[in-house]
Amino acid sequence: QSDVVTAQKSYEEALAIYRELGHDKGVAAMLNNLAVLALEQHEYAKARTLLQDCIVLKRKLEDRDGLATSLINLSII
Repeated sequence: QSDVVTAQKSYEEALAIYRELGHDKGVAAMLNNLAVLALEQHEYAKARTLLQDCIVLKRKLEDRDGLATSLINLSII
């Protein structure tokens, strides 16, 4: 459990930094990582919201590989 908490805090801190920098690729990566953590904790509504936000950014970035990964993650819910 403590590893999950540590990971979540790290991802959230990185997400805030990427948002400050306007680094959409980093934002998308952290949203996906946070969604995976939420899935592992059975927090499906949270995971869905994070993945939907991530997918919007990945489409904007035309990141087809990343988009595929996030869509697969969303299909798990």
